Amino acid sequence: MDMIGRTKGPGFTDPDATHVLVNPGEILLVGPNISSDDLEKTIETVNSSYQKMTLNHFYDVTAPDATHDNLGPQPRGQRIFYRSDHYNFAKMGIPIAFFTTGLHPDYHRATDTPDKIDYKQMQVVSKTMGAVAWVLATQAGRPQFEYQAAGPVGEGHENGQRSELGAITPVLAPLPGMPY
Repeated sequence: MDMIGRTKGPGFTDPDATHVLVNPGEILLVGPNISSDDLEKTIETVNSSYQKMTLNHFYDVTAPDATHDNLGPQPRGQRIFYRSDHYNFAKMGIPIAFFTTGLHPDYHRATDTPDKIDYKQMQVVSKTMGAVAWVLATQAGRPQFEYQAAGPVGEGHENGQRSELGAITPVLAPLPGMPY
């Protein structure tokens, strides 16, 4: 999760209409539509039986289309799927779910002040994520990775490299006697 405290509360304005910020009781979910139907079903089941947030998949794509991630710089959109730590898990074939309330005109500015935080929203999101984590940890089996986007995820990424999701990266075994 990242940036789960802001919503379109009283006084919210977006003069350029270039940001997606959720309404109270809503959350932007990034990753399940791209990486795992199983994970999406788990999140939907937990959410519908608990906090009942509106799950918004506006950024749950690898490239903009007519209704998703189409507010940022064109033709690439804001590319939220690629912009956080979750991307590196997806590259390794690990299903991901990234919860955020979105972007706003105060993003990374001194005007992003504590009085604009929706503390109730933070609590609802945190409780939902805790419940999802509990279900994932205690259910039989794990969500399966199922890449849903057309073409390799790395295509068009800022670094210009192409990579397939789920590629195996060799890992060295720990050395005997090393205190890990």
